[in-house]
Amino acid sequence: LHKRRRMVCVAALVGLCIFSFVLAGNNKNGDGGDDGDVTTSLSSLIGMRSSDNEDANPNEKDDPPNLMAEAPPELDQETISAVEQAAERPCLINGDFTADPPTSNWYFVHSELKAIVEDNTNVMSIIHRTNQQWGGIWQNIPSSCLEEGSWYEVRAYYHLVSSANEEEEYKCDPTIYWNNNVESCPAISIRVDKDVTEIGRSVGPFSTEEGTWNEIYGTFRVTNDMLHRGVSIFVAGAPIQANIILQNISLTKKANSQDIITGKSLPDDDDDDNSCSSSSIIKNGNAETGSR
Repeated sequence: LHKRRRMVCVAALVGLCIFSFVLAGNNKNGDGGDDGDVTTSLSSLIGMRSSDNEDANPNEKDDPPNLMAEAPPELDQETISAVEQAAERPCLINGDFTADPPTSNWYFVHSELKAIVEDNTNVMSIIHRTNQQWGGIWQNIPSSCLEEGSWYEVRAYYHLVSSANEEEEYKCDPTIYWNNNVESCPAISIRVDKDVTEIGRSVGPFSTEEGTWNEIYGTFRVTNDMLHRGVSIFVAGAPIQANIILQNISLTKKANSQDIITGKSLPDDDDDDNSCSSSSIIKNGNAETGSR
């Protein structure tokens, strides 16, 4: 029993000596006798990093590359030219039917298209029409080309020939607005999704003189609904007994500060309401003023 107690005491004494030696070694840079920070000393022993990578942080990960900081690739002249041409793209393409083929970008309904040449000018003949109101030609207009709140004008130049005899001119009456009359003239309509609204009528007087082209003219204002539902321009309306021959169709933006018909500058909205120079010469059009 005494021998066993002596062995335990010797083991404890040896352990105490080793611990004291470790503490003395870790505090050798201290004040030479002041109490050291035991917690710090133990932590430094347990969490000691490899001397090969003293500055490494095991919790750090490689940052992803900053793609936004990289300079964009330089565009060649061909690409720049293509972008510029796309920006200058007209709202309505191939309105003069000079593309190859001449029917490019145009669609027909209740009819057929025949490209012909008259007076050295490419024209489009709408033939075999089976419906007076819908038998015609149309084209989709990209919404990116249109500006909400702006006014646009549409024009088309045409003449009519008999569907039974293309050598014979067919006469219509611009004063007739019904599209089911045998004397009605073609018109321009705008289609928004499935809703069709007539926006352009034939300008009188109508002429059947050889070499003369009659005009269809109209305007419309772009709404938010148009931009979201899709827009198409549509030319039809003449009797099915007539072939519609179109020389040119155009769609252009009109400055809001100008009168659509005369092209003259409109007066400011704050003009005297009693002046005929006001932007609206019709007074009390909604019957909101006066007794009821």
